[in-house]
Amino acid sequence: MNLDDRVVVVTGASSGIGAAVSVEVARRGATVGLIARRLDRLERVAREVEAAGGAAHVFEVDVRDSARLTRAIDDFAGQQGRLDVLVNNAGYGYWERVADADPDEWRKEVEINLIAPMYATRAALTHMIAAGHGHIVNVSSMASRGPTSHGAGYAASKAGLNIFSDSVLVDLNRQGIKTTLVETGEVATEMQTPDDIASMKMLDATDVADAIVYALTRPDHVCVNDIQLFAPKTA
Repeated sequence: MNLDDRVVVVTGASSGIGAAVSVEVARRGATVGLIARRLDRLERVAREVEAAGGAAHVFEVDVRDSARLTRAIDDFAGQQGRLDVLVNNAGYGYWERVADADPDEWRKEVEINLIAPMYATRAALTHMIAAGHGHIVNVSSMASRGPTSHGAGYAASKAGLNIFSDSVLVDLNRQGIKTTLVETGEVATEMQTPDDIASMKMLDATDVADAIVYALTRPDHVCVNDIQLFAPKTA
C-alpha cells in the first residue's frame, strides 16, 4: 500500500528518525509537514523529501512552545484540507545519576518527550476526528519498560508517552483513529555520542522509519499498536 495523497506531520524532522521517516513516506507519495527548531536542517530534509517524490512544508517550531506547535499543525492541515498522520518523534535525552541530576533537564525531557506529543495529538485529532480517520505514531524507547541507569527522567517521560499513546487508542479507536507506539533500543542518531555509535551495535534511523511505514501501510482494518525493535547484542 502506498501513501499517495496522504498528509503527514513529523516532529523532530530535522535529523535522525524524523528525517528518515519524512523521506520514506515521501517515497510513497505523501505530503509532509516538517516541524523542528533548526531551519537550515529542515530545509535540507525538505529537499530530500522532494527528491524522493513527495512535497514538503517547513515549520520552524520548538515543540516546547505549545501554542506555536498547535498553530503549525492547524495551519498545515488547513492548507492541505486534511491531516492523515502525525508522527510524534521529537525527543530529548539527559543522562545523569538521580542524585546529581539537574531538575531543569528533567523538565526539558518531560516537555519534549511527553507534553509536546500530547499537545500535537490534541491538535491533530481536531482534524482527524472530523474526517473519521487518522493515525498517530509515538516514538518511544525500550528505556520506558524498566529502571534505567543514569536516565530516570528520560525513562519516566517515555513511560508516560506509552500510557498516553495507549489511552488515545482506547478513547478513539471507534472513531477511526489508530495509534502505533514504536519503542526502540539504541539508534545511531545525534542523541548518541560518536564513541558509542562506533563501539555499540545500534539501529539505523532508516530501520525505525521502515517499521513506521509498515504500520502506516496496513489495511484499514489492521492496527499495529506496539512495535519494539532493537539491535541484538553479541558477546
